[in-house]
Amino acid sequence: MSEQTSSHQAYGCLFCMSGTEEIISRMVHYKHPEVRICPATYDRFRFRKGMKTQHTAIFMPGYVFYQAEPDIMLPYDFPRDRGFRMLRDESGDWRLRGRDRKFVQWLFQQDCHLKVSEAYMENDQVRIRSGPMKDLEGSIEKIDRSRRCGLTRIEFHGKVFRIWLSFDLLTGKDEAGDA
Repeated sequence: MSEQTSSHQAYGCLFCMSGTEEIISRMVHYKHPEVRICPATYDRFRFRKGMKTQHTAIFMPGYVFYQAEPDIMLPYDFPRDRGFRMLRDESGDWRLRGRDRKFVQWLFQQDCHLKVSEAYMENDQVRIRSGPMKDLEGSIEKIDRSRRCGLTRIEFHGKVFRIWLSFDLLTGKDEAGDA
């Protein structure tokens, strides 16, 4: 699907049972190929027995986000057995507004996937050089240097999500660049 200008697009969200996000995304995309839809995923590190591995996980279980033309009318007749519904405001409109819209627009700029950020040490401080944590710097509540991750606060639809986002800690002046 071609990349569309986000200023002319509307953003929405489906709520579903945790664990069905990928199925719901594929089903909606099959019925509506013009809609860009995806769950919010992220790369994270795991440390087990001294080994670091990277894997992808969903960071907002039960939520699937979509980008569509503002006048699209997605059907109300989604299968009830999948346990999902379209999030709407008080007037019944599916289009996100304000901070929720900004967040989902930012998420689509990341292709709904938050990659591992790059960080470096400056004196005693961990500084984010690039990646999604750079955009969320003001929302980082804690840094765990040993696990190389930061507890990040994300608000959406009146709920607060706290996610441990991973970062690669660069060493040496050359790698850290002019940050």
